[in-house]
Amino acid sequence: MESIDKAVNRTGKALDAKLVTNLNALQCALGVGGHVTPLAQWRALRTTIGDSDEKQRADLTSALAGGGGFADFFLLPELPGASGFGYVALLRFIQTVHSHEVFASEVDARVQGHPDALHRVGCLTDGIRFAVTQKLAFLFSRIGLPTHFEDATKSAAALAAESLFTGA
Repeated sequence: MESIDKAVNRTGKALDAKLVTNLNALQCALGVGGHVTPLAQWRALRTTIGDSDEKQRADLTSALAGGGGFADFFLLPELPGASGFGYVALLRFIQTVHSHEVFASEVDARVQGHPDALHRVGCLTDGIRFAVTQKLAFLFSRIGLPTHFEDATKSAAALAAESLFTGA
């Protein structure tokens, strides 16, 4: 921070307290503090700007519950047969997997000689599967299509309408 002060402070006055706080927060955001996880980085940043633990906890709870914005994840409160709570499906990282690459259980994968393979951890109810599908569709519907495709679609629609209208 001292080098930034020397480089940009032409007045010689002490740095403004708010600027110091913001520079310290920027260091946290950039990972300069040596925080191991993104959560530790986020907490350090929020603490630096003066947010209490209660405020951080409330904001984290709101974010995980889907409050505000267009979340690109789906929070499952629990998974059958799994310990713990709060499992996250990252909707931008869904991949196609061939059925022969997925095993019925972790034990089955190990017996077949694939200890690091994917295995089934549970089965979602129809309501939850449909909710995940709906959120996934909403997420990707916001992306849009390339301009040339949208222009071609408009042209094709106009030609089809003209053809239907004239009966040709």
